[in-house]
Amino acid sequence: MARTDPVFNLRMPSDMKEALAKRAKKNGRSLNAEILQIIEDSMLHEIDESELDGIAFRHADDQGIQEFSEPKEIIVYIEKKTESFKNQMINDLKRFTKKPE
Repeated sequence: MARTDPVFNLRMPSDMKEALAKRAKKNGRSLNAEILQIIEDSMLHEIDESELDGIAFRHADDQGIQEFSEPKEIIVYIEKKTESFKNQMINDLKRFTKKPE
């Protein structure tokens, strides 16, 4: 990023700033670079609603059958399933992986 790029001031709670600074240090980045990386990662994983036009499906589980046909509700479904999968993987890895001593 060049010094000629626009400057953007951002207010945030101090505990969030501290958490971001800790994360930035762990990742070997400046606070600014870490925030930009988080934003970029978020934008890369954004789902374009137009990609979901015309898609409809049903999902059955212990709670019954749900029907999805609107792009926004499909996006919410995908995001919930993605978060659930990520959390399950982390829990599984914690159970089955031991750090060398």
